[in-house]
Amino acid sequence: MLRAILAVVLLSISATAGAVEPRLKTSQAELILTPLALMPLGDWGDAANIGIGATLGLHYRLLQNVDATARAGYIYHFTKTTNGVDSDYRQLPVLVGARFWLDPRIFTSLEVGPVMHWAKSKGPLLSADETEWELGGAVGAGVSLGAVGIVAQLWSPNVSSKDRGYGILAGVEIPLAKF
Repeated sequence: MLRAILAVVLLSISATAGAVEPRLKTSQAELILTPLALMPLGDWGDAANIGIGATLGLHYRLLQNVDATARAGYIYHFTKTTNGVDSDYRQLPVLVGARFWLDPRIFTSLEVGPVMHWAKSKGPLLSADETEWELGGAVGAGVSLGAVGIVAQLWSPNVSSKDRGYGILAGVEIPLAKF
């Protein structure tokens, strides 16, 4: 399955090869909707299930190959039941960062910002509810396929915590408007 996905991505990239213009020119901005999926890993993956959500972002071209980014969104994690305890988890990330274009199609990115967490656990002998803000961040890469982009990031909703969680975030960027 992984080979099939990799083949589709490589074919998509090669299909867009040739003279590709960047989506933005210097001092131009773009509003982007990014539906996404998030797979928690490690200890966080033991407590939280797969998440789905979306972010709404603004990209502003600072230099020929550098964009400033800002985005906010909502990620809902499906309920996970372990040893009779149901765990629910949700996130509200508000991130700022930069995107560095290696060529008109391929980029790397770095983002940080506050993330609100809602966590709830309920079982026969346990009931807990917690809401807190922490510093989160993401580092990743992506490819522009012309009208849309594909992004993958290593995501941590709590880089400031001693109990850091990590996950793989993947999304499809859909440009909504340029100005």
